[in-house]
Amino acid sequence: QPTLRLTTFRPIAEIENESIAVYGESLFAIILTTALNHRIIEPTPNWLPDLSEMYTKRHIQLTTMANARQFTKPIFIKNADGMKAFEAKVYPSGINLPSQQYYPDDYSVLVSEPVKWNVEYRCFVLNREVKALSIYLRDGELAKLPNGAWSNSEYEMADARHFCEQVLSDSDVAIPPAVVIDVGYIEERGWAVIEANPAYGAGIYGCDPQQVLDVITQCTIHADDVSDDNRQWITEYEVED
Repeated sequence: QPTLRLTTFRPIAEIENESIAVYGESLFAIILTTALNHRIIEPTPNWLPDLSEMYTKRHIQLTTMANARQFTKPIFIKNADGMKAFEAKVYPSGINLPSQQYYPDDYSVLVSEPVKWNVEYRCFVLNREVKALSIYLRDGELAKLPNGAWSNSEYEMADARHFCEQVLSDSDVAIPPAVVIDVGYIEERGWAVIEANPAYGAGIYGCDPQQVLDVITQCTIHADDVSDDNRQWITEYEVED
């Protein structure tokens, strides 16, 4: 299939009546797919906080910016809608969060206790199967060698894959058909789920590009082809011209 690199958020004539697979940042994907009457698969904001602490190794809650601003101790906070509108990090307290002028009290955020991640791996998942994985951070630093290779370790990769497969094999855990699940090792706690991300916008790091493409192509569905099973992973966005 041909690949096009678009320089606009709006669709061009060549793809208006075609089946498409979109790869790009969230706002781009939402505007483009909506204009072409397609829908995108993505994890819901409550996917991570609803996951058992057996898999997260820490308490996570979906709350509002108003509640987050009340925290008086260091807390890790990120926006819940996946737009990366403000920096996800450990904030000394709630008063250090972005101003109400930019993020109103009802803005949704994910809040969790700070932990130390020794290593972090990215898993591209299709139909509950890990299709590709790669390290991306070690001790908070990009895990890339001077020669451009990623510092994957065979035993770490095996452990990361095994842990992710444990989560995927749990029938009590709802999994989008195509998704990225990041897993990592928390110091003194063990392997845990970091977060889930839409595959259509996730960096591939050292993952096999062909396997990644197989996952990405399943993230975009024509509106007429959305199944009941997939509907829970689709948000109906309103995009104005």
